[in-house]
Amino acid sequence: MSIIDWVFIACISISILCGVFGVFFFIRIVYTKKELNRLLGITPPKRKKKKRLWMRKIKQLKQTIKKQRSTSISLFLIGLLLVGAGFGGRYYQSTALSKEDTAAIVSGYYLTTEIKGQLALIEEDPSRARTNITELSGRMASFGIKRADGRINVEGQRLLNRYYKQMKEFGLNISGELNYVLEEPERRQSYEKDLEAILKIQKQVTEHFNLKEDALSKRE
Repeated sequence: MSIIDWVFIACISISILCGVFGVFFFIRIVYTKKELNRLLGITPPKRKKKKRLWMRKIKQLKQTIKKQRSTSISLFLIGLLLVGAGFGGRYYQSTALSKEDTAAIVSGYYLTTEIKGQLALIEEDPSRARTNITELSGRMASFGIKRADGRINVEGQRLLNRYYKQMKEFGLNISGELNYVLEEPERRQSYEKDLEAILKIQKQVTEHFNLKEDALSKRE
């Protein structure tokens, strides 16, 4: 489990304890009030010493009720804050990329940029383009083993898995048809269109997770 998972568990566990003790002190208030009402319902003693003790007891009970109420409210508030912090952490986790997914997107950004350049290089230097495309397409095909982190929200997982699938399919297809791509401009244009579709979803991924493309280009 990640640190955020442990923090979430800790926050929820402590908040439950706060709730239990908050209820305990609330129940104590009920019993203390009953005792206070019992004393208030008694006719004050006539003897000064007993009357002072009676009044002191009433004062103590009022102070006890005040402390119990403050403690109970404080515990409930702390519990609510911890629940909020725990679910806030979970929300952050659902909208933030894991290290593995971040590394995959950085790699994907590099690969799409490079293979786009290699497709343009075919007319000038087909031999060199073949070598480079072979390497790049192999790396793109490896995206087939990647899956979005299950803790990311549903929309984020859908975008990432779609991106990984398209990267894999592009890599496998261009690798298998590389001779045709090198020799037939029409086939090459078809792959350029496929690459544009990948770049489109890649942009959706970066926007969804608030990633800066300038930063991605510097991390590969």
